[in-house]
Amino acid sequence: MHFEDLLAEAGGFGLYQKVLCFVLIPFTTGIVGLVYTCQLIILSVPRFRCDQNQSLETLISAEGSAVLDTDVGHPQVLTSGLQGLDYEWDGSCEAGDSAPCRAWQYDYSNIFPTLASEENWVCSSAWKPYSVITAFWIGNMIGAWCLGIVSDKFGRRPVVLICCLVYGVTGIASAFVRNFFAFMTVRMLAGSVHHTLSHLPYVMVIEFCEMDKRSVPLLAIMMTYTVATIIAPVIAYFIWDWQLFVIFTAAPSLLIVLIYKWIPESATWLITQNKLKMAAQQLHSISKVNRINLSETYLKHRISQLSNKERHFINEDDIMLTTISREEDNEENVPHRDQVQPVVIVSVLKFPILRRQIGLVMVIWMVGCMCYYGHAQNTANLGDDMLVSFFLGAAVEIPAWSTPWLIERFGRRPPLILAYSLSAATGIMYSGLVVLTASWPARVLGMLGRLTVTAAYYIIYMALQYGPEVFPTVVRGQGVALAETLGGAAIFISPLVVYLVKFYRGLPLLVFGLLGAAAAILTIFLPETKNVALPSTLAGAEDAWRRGMRPRSQR
Repeated sequence: MHFEDLLAEAGGFGLYQKVLCFVLIPFTTGIVGLVYTCQLIILSVPRFRCDQNQSLETLISAEGSAVLDTDVGHPQVLTSGLQGLDYEWDGSCEAGDSAPCRAWQYDYSNIFPTLASEENWVCSSAWKPYSVITAFWIGNMIGAWCLGIVSDKFGRRPVVLICCLVYGVTGIASAFVRNFFAFMTVRMLAGSVHHTLSHLPYVMVIEFCEMDKRSVPLLAIMMTYTVATIIAPVIAYFIWDWQLFVIFTAAPSLLIVLIYKWIPESATWLITQNKLKMAAQQLHSISKVNRINLSETYLKHRISQLSNKERHFINEDDIMLTTISREEDNEENVPHRDQVQPVVIVSVLKFPILRRQIGLVMVIWMVGCMCYYGHAQNTANLGDDMLVSFFLGAAVEIPAWSTPWLIERFGRRPPLILAYSLSAATGIMYSGLVVLTASWPARVLGMLGRLTVTAAYYIIYMALQYGPEVFPTVVRGQGVALAETLGGAAIFISPLVVYLVKFYRGLPLLVFGLLGAAAAILTIFLPETKNVALPSTLAGAEDAWRRGMRPRSQR
């Protein structure tokens, strides 16, 4: 008897699960989508040009009569009374004759004054917005690991509360902190809870859904994040003030204090902590809302009947893998509880085939993270109207909602190869076309690149397929944690790639395109895991992959 049997008795996908899917996930993931897109918008720099009058007059007033350039005995002396020139929004960092620009004018016809423009984070200070985003992802990498430890010790529910409160407080504070290093620190704190706030509730919801309905929360999180990123530039347009925009997107997370008592604790976590009474109460609540109304006494008795191997291996990572079969009598795959020894992730190094496959998954996963978030950060560079670019960039992700159907219909590997290949092609083509035109043809290619890399990102991670399916049960939790850490490392490198736009507009997507091509090639060497009954031990996985595992339907 397994946890899924208990869940089926309490209602595998009734009203309780539907409320979680369409209330809890939209609440947490929706806030994450709004806040992150808000951050990208307020750190974007509108089209600008050097304010030559103010720059030169400032220099002259400071030095009197200023000699700005000497050309073989012909000094050029500038005096006051300069007249404005009719020049383009060229992003100039010089006022003329190699004089450094001291002030700038910004084109606010399509966007409001942003934090970056108010603080003049351009030219010699152009690195500052990218440093803020990098700090955000460094915080995310550290926070995901630390909060994972906290959730294992104290439960998932309190961590959701912590994440919402930190997200709300740091978000509101971001509207008032103007010192660069203080602002970067606040955004790092916000980043420390960013992924956890979205992923942890999703994992909790997955746990409460029966196997054939677990694509529903997956679609819910995909759709919510996309819709939130579509709505964000619309909200920005109507608010037209970056400080109010920041407050408006961050403040809703504080509503967690009103709904916290209705957020469930992970039943599987309660079982692994031997808190059987609380687990029974949780399942009783599920059955009551689903109008089945099983007694706590009966549920506690049923929980106590869980097999040793179920009690030992039960965790959210296993529950999300709908393709794993549980072979109760297969002693080679699942050892008795008294035979189980703690296994650490470094033990994988002793098994060459498993080591190679996990290494490939990690590299491909890191490329997916870097390219996905890099494309999102580069959206402001795809057109002159930034709010429209952010709107269209989010809207093109809608076709990626078909990812769950694609991987169930065609497997994991073919769609992933196709997605990375198309992403590579569009990125490379964009880098060449943008030299000729920066208008709609180039923008379309940039948007298509974002669409295809989104599909690849969902396949390798958000679908929670390839990564967890390649890891054997005994190291799956550690493997997913390692993937989060390495993915975070890749993400905070992505702003450095986007910064290359300062040298050439098509360079960021060229780099992402080449990375996508490399990931497509590496994916060819991954095994297909669709409908494969995966082993639980390292030795079992090594032997199975060596013999060539086949889908259960072919056995």
